[in-house]
This record gives sequence, structure tokens and C-alpha cells, in this order.
Amino acid sequence: MAECEKNIEIYVELDVGNLCVTNLSLLKSNLDRNLNENTLKQVSTQGIQKLVDEIFNLPNHYQEHVPIAQLPELTTLIPEKTSKPMTKWEKFAKEKGITKKNKDKLDWKPRYGYRGVNNQKDWVMEIPDNKDPNENYFGKKQEEKKEKIAKNEFHRLRNIAKASKVKVTNLESVDLADKHQLSRSLNAAKMATASLGRFADRLPEEKPPKNSMKKKERYCLKFKPNNPSTLKDEKENNLKIFENLEKKRPKLNVEEAVQRHLTKPVKEGRTDEQRESKQKKLKSKKNKFTKNKLYRSGKNRK
Repeated sequence: MAECEKNIEIYVELDVGNLCVTNLSLLKSNLDRNLNENTLKQVSTQGIQKLVDEIFNLPNHYQEHVPIAQLPELTTLIPEKTSKPMTKWEKFAKEKGITKKNKDKLDWKPRYGYRGVNNQKDWVMEIPDNKDPNENYFGKKQEEKKEKIAKNEFHRLRNIAKASKVKVTNLESVDLADKHQLSRSLNAAKMATASLGRFADRLPEEKPPKNSMKKKERYCLKFKPNNPSTLKDEKENNLKIFENLEKKRPKLNVEEAVQRHLTKPVKEGRTDEQRESKQKKLKSKKNKFTKNKLYRSGKNRK
């Protein structure tokens, strides 16, 4: 037994997370004759001793005066005792007999461009007898397609402009623009600014835009600058203020004074008889108006 202890060399693999020790050296060694119960106990005790040494080297903490070691992650995957429970879909598929079908793998191709999917549609074109066979019909078809796309885009923009009540400028491709088209697009570009074209640069003979702010400027108060540009302006402003302060008498409006003087004797020259006759006329008119009103409403009808 002592000879066995000397000759045996233990090489074990430790899985501290699972508290597992595996010894593969005995299978490879030539100890088939000497393997007995005592040698197996000796090998197992040595392996467990190594496992315990590794556990005591792990980081630990005390809980209720008891040391507790934190085991590392598992290195050996151990199968579960029972299989995972089936999902709802797996149960339904098993009851109905539904099985998975692997789809055939397809070749990837771009939608457009070189070797695209669209290139396979018109790879052959039939040419009538009355047309030129040397003409490029594929290029002609592409140009027609581009024209259709441009036409649809123009109609889309026109509908948006009509819905928002905006005049359409040069949306079409025009080689030589008309005079009215140019002026309309120029005014639209100027009115798009923050000042509505008020401070935009103008041509020498260009008229101001229709939606300019000239009408509003008539009613706006024009204030003089606090800081005059020259000494002459400052002197004139101060002299005007001084002249207004010196004038003690109020300004006389001659036209208004003459009109008041002409109308005054007419009002004062009325006699009492004239005033009484005028009051009687007003009363008679009031009575007629009230009678007509009552008659129309039907109160005096018999």
C-alpha cells in the first residue's frame, strides 16, 4: 500500500462552482493491477482535499457568525433532470401535427441597377415590321419612364400649391421664360424674405411689390432721432422749442373764428315764436310715426 502511495500521482480537474472533482489520470495510468478499494479511497481523499483548499481560498463573508464562501461560475454544464416545459405554441403544434418546414434559400439581387430584378422583366422586346430595327427601344422606354415620373411630380406640386392657395412659379422645365413668369417668380422670391421684400434690392426701373408696406407707412408716426446727425439740426430743434415756450398767446385759427362769427347771430336772432312753431312741427311728426307703428302692429284694428 505504501508503494502505491508513492507511485500514484494525482492530476485532477476542479469545478468549484459545481463542487465537482474529475480525475482522468487513473484511466491513462498502468495501475490496473494495483487498483483496489484502498487506493481508490486514497485518490478520492486527495482530490477532495484539493477541492476544500480551493473553497477556503475563495472570498467569503460572515453571516450569523458563520463563514460563507461565494462560489464562482460553473465550468461544467450539467443537463437538467427534466426537460423544459413546452410553450403554448409547441403544445398547439404537437396537437395539430404542425411541423417546421425549412424554406428554400433564395439568391439575393438588388432591386435596381446592374443585375437588378427589374432588368429581367424586359430583356426581350418585340419590334413591329413598320419600325426601324436599328433604333434603341430600351433607351426610348427609359426616357418615357423618366418623363412620366417628372409629370407626376409636377402634378403633385401643383396640387399642393392649389391647396395652399399659392401661385405656381416655374415648375415646368421652360427653356426661354416669359417676361411675366420672370417677374412673378422674382416677386415670390422677394416676398419670401422676413421683411416681405421691403428691404430687398431692386432693379433701376423695377416697380415696388404689390404687398409692400407703403400704405401702412402713411399712418405710422415718424419720430425724430434722439441724437441729431449734425450741430445745425440740433440748433434748429432747440430754437423751435424755445420759440414755442416764448409764445404766451394761443395760436388763432382764422377760418374757424370767421365761421363761428357768421353762425352766431343766426342762432341768437331766433324769436320765441319761431322756436315754438319748430317744436310743434317736431311733435306732429312724432305723433304720426307712433300712429303708423301701432296701426301696422294691429293694436288699433277693430
